[in-house]
Amino acid sequence: MTVDFMSLDNYHLELMRQNVSMIQRVNTSIIQSYKNNINNKDPYKSESIVTNLSERGKEFSTYYQDIKGSDNDYALEGLKKLSFQVSNDPNNENFYSLDDHLKALKESDYNQYINFFETANEVGNQTPSLNSWLNNFTLLEDTDHQSLYIDLSKAYMSEENSDYESKSSFSNFLKEIQTIIGEKDQKQDKNIQLKEFFDRKARDLDNQSI
Repeated sequence: MTVDFMSLDNYHLELMRQNVSMIQRVNTSIIQSYKNNINNKDPYKSESIVTNLSERGKEFSTYYQDIKGSDNDYALEGLKKLSFQVSNDPNNENFYSLDDHLKALKESDYNQYINFFETANEVGNQTPSLNSWLNNFTLLEDTDHQSLYIDLSKAYMSEENSDYESKSSFSNFLKEIQTIIGEKDQKQDKNIQLKEFFDRKARDLDNQSI
């Protein structure tokens, strides 16, 4: 069986000038994911993973062109981290909706769309929570909430917030969002609850100057 990775290769070739080692790791992860599923004797699942990764490659190529146009090196580094994260966890169904969310954010606020990748880079650099951070983003259905989420995440990652306590607060921030999103029996509308949560966190950050 021949597997065509051309769409991903085109993306990788563009990124090769930026970081060859990262591209090699992404390729290795993709190939290993495919082999693992072949070994599990689940051909249908293996085929779907290859298709999913191919589609992700096309999407990430578009992101790359946008970031390249913005001349933002930090955002480009964030894209590389997200590329590795998505290819390393191809079965994560939350990633399927990532492109739709980013398209909506791009139309709503282009600068915040670029800021998403820059913030992903900072989260990836400073914490082990990039996967959880990305998962939360894909579960937020409102671009206003996503924008607040990005801004607050970046505030937690600021240089003056580099101590252990601040990173612990960021971890709790992610967990609280997951709890709100995952609650089945809610006494109030989820969107209202999220808005109140983000407003409260913003006030806490301002008051504590963390």
